[in-house]
Amino acid sequence: MMIQIELKPEVEAQLLAEAKTKCMEPSVYAANIIESAYPHRHRMPRLSRKPAEVREWLDSLTQFSDRIPQLPDEAFTRESFY
Repeated sequence: MMIQIELKPEVEAQLLAEAKTKCMEPSVYAANIIESAYPHRHRMPRLSRKPAEVREWLDSLTQFSDRIPQLPDEAFTRESFY
């Protein structure tokens, strides 16, 4: 697929000059600029969840929390971590 865009003459002149200094074809240089503006294109798509689904998931995380042993406060001091 090809996308054609119209640039203001001054923008086009600047793009052509920059491409020339980098020894690149103007179309390749312009494509690189556009692609770098969209770094999110490689990310996983964000899944939208309904509030009830989020609540159900959070509840499932806590389903065995009553089996977690209680630790004394001393277990969470700075010294206990070292």
